[in-house]
Amino acid sequence: MGYLGDKSKNRGFYNMASAMTSLIGFAIMLGSWNPGVRYFGAFPVAMGLYSSIANTVTWISNNTEGLYKRAIVMGMAIGGKPFPDSRLLCKFHEMLMESIQVLETSTAWLA
Repeated sequence: MGYLGDKSKNRGFYNMASAMTSLIGFAIMLGSWNPGVRYFGAFPVAMGLYSSIANTVTWISNNTEGLYKRAIVMGMAIGGKPFPDSRLLCKFHEMLMESIQVLETSTAWLA
């Protein structure tokens, strides 16, 4: 996919084709409870996801000029968004602190 998208200079079309391949695989996996069918559906999902990631990274890096600007844009594209949602971050911190307290109380008898 990446080679063809690069040669034809039409990466967006190939990304859409990869997304459709993944969508077909997800539909196969959701449509059946048979483990063999679901295992078969995992292959189109993987083919679509892995080919679209490499194609998107190349597309973004070729369309962004400047060394630092490219680094920031690539980090945002790969990481999803620049900063996590503050509510989720606070919830994660609360859960982490609770886990540490439980661990400390459960291992207090070792001291």
